[in-house]
Amino acid sequence: MEKLSGTAVIKAFEKAIGQMFQGLGQSALFRPLGSEEQEILVIPKAPDVILDYRDTRIHSETLELQIQKSQVPSPKSGDEILLDDRCYRLQGEPSLDLHRMVFTVEAVPCD
Repeated sequence: MEKLSGTAVIKAFEKAIGQMFQGLGQSALFRPLGSEEQEILVIPKAPDVILDYRDTRIHSETLELQIQKSQVPSPKSGDEILLDDRCYRLQGEPSLDLHRMVFTVEAVPCD
């Protein structure tokens, strides 16, 4: 069996991630602050959260999204994503996966 070089392994990962986003991703419009908007694919990762605190239930209307670094090299807090006719604003610092190819971002409604 032939051993793959580091570059070949990275390209194989990039191809697999691209195929994953093609299969599971949803079309969205990315609106970076001060730049042109662009169409991207996102994978919604986590829906709203309901937290229990003593006798109170708190509904946190947030959304976690996965974004390919190849499509959005540097998402920032304040950038917006239009998904399913609803606007979301990125908040906090995006985090990259182990292979530094996919960002996980937290977003809140633009309202």
